[in-house]
Amino acid sequence: MAWAFDAMFLDRPMWLWALFGGIVLGLLAFDLGVLHRRSREIPLKESLLLSSAYVLAAVAFGAWTWWSLGSEAGAAFFSGYLIEKSLSLDNVFVISAIFGTLAIPREHQHRVLFWGIVSVLVLRAGLIGLGAALVHEFAWVLPLFGRLPALCRLSHRPVPRPCWRAAAKALPQPPAADAAGDR
Repeated sequence: MAWAFDAMFLDRPMWLWALFGGIVLGLLAFDLGVLHRRSREIPLKESLLLSSAYVLAAVAFGAWTWWSLGSEAGAAFFSGYLIEKSLSLDNVFVISAIFGTLAIPREHQHRVLFWGIVSVLVLRAGLIGLGAALVHEFAWVLPLFGRLPALCRLSHRPVPRPCWRAAAKALPQPPAADAAGDR
């Protein structure tokens, strides 16, 4: 049985999902395979230029979505993009702390960050797809999903982190900082 590109997923045709996935995969391959083939420290100017280019790519895709699928779909894309972009800003501080704690050299940070982001994208896409499919098929799970964060917060207690301690013993530790804070 042939796979139909006109099949629907989350009220959109599969060809549209394939197009979106192809654009994302193409940008990721271009970033790691062409722009950053060799590990090196990335200067601030280049980092800002690349970040601007990726924002421009998102704006272009959003404009195409608005034009081809209508204002509701375009507004949904831009709303989701702006929310994700603003929520990702706190990740900069978390990533900086992790890189500092694990003493990842600057020339390797882009590659480590890249593969971390790819992993997050795959996991997030899978979980969002699973959650959306569950809500679509079984509407009664939506209130359970709504209560889940509150339940997790109520039951959260500080616990020892044996995995973190084991990783800290196994991984190389950064040298102690001198009086000026340099390593």
